[in-house]
Amino acid sequence: MKIVLIEPRATEANIYSKLHMPLLGPVYLGTILKNRGHQVEIYNEDIFRPDYARLEADVIGVSVLTSTAKRGYEIAKRFPREKVIIGGVHASLLPDEASRFARQVVIGEGEEVIADIVEGKFKLKLNANKTFCFDLRDSSKQCELEYLGYKIFFGDGKLKTRLTQKKVEKYKRRIDASFDNYFNLSKVNEKEA
Repeated sequence: MKIVLIEPRATEANIYSKLHMPLLGPVYLGTILKNRGHQVEIYNEDIFRPDYARLEADVIGVSVLTSTAKRGYEIAKRFPREKVIIGGVHASLLPDEASRFARQVVIGEGEEVIADIVEGKFKLKLNANKTFCFDLRDSSKQCELEYLGYKIFFGDGKLKTRLTQKKVEKYKRRIDASFDNYFNLSKVNEKEA
């Protein structure tokens, strides 16, 4: 199956439009799909914009941040809806909005589910108990949510993020494992020294 993953350019200047470096998400997902035997192409519009009229694929994946969502939806409209999958932070926070442009919206990190979604093994459904829509421009409401190991608080015109304890523990385990591995590989055999 041929899969094209696209990172749209931002429609307005922001930090991501100044740093022309691909995000890891699409590269990581592309690697997973390639390892499953799929033909994968990845485009970052800040680096190279493909000719969408000539682009042919079985599946089009669009990864959107809030700053790239408008452009991402424009790209998605160029293709039959049943071919489009949308993911990324913005789509995870506003899945109802993203679902107007795609057959599937991936909420949260996609590496565990991308191959199954692309291969049609299952479709994700919104969980009404965990999914809600909100308007970040409405400063009268305060909201707290947890996303990808971060607690996000917003309201009163402020936005704060904190790592969850689970995420902190995960980082600690990774750092400990890295140091353990390093020191085990670096040990000098006292008899040979």
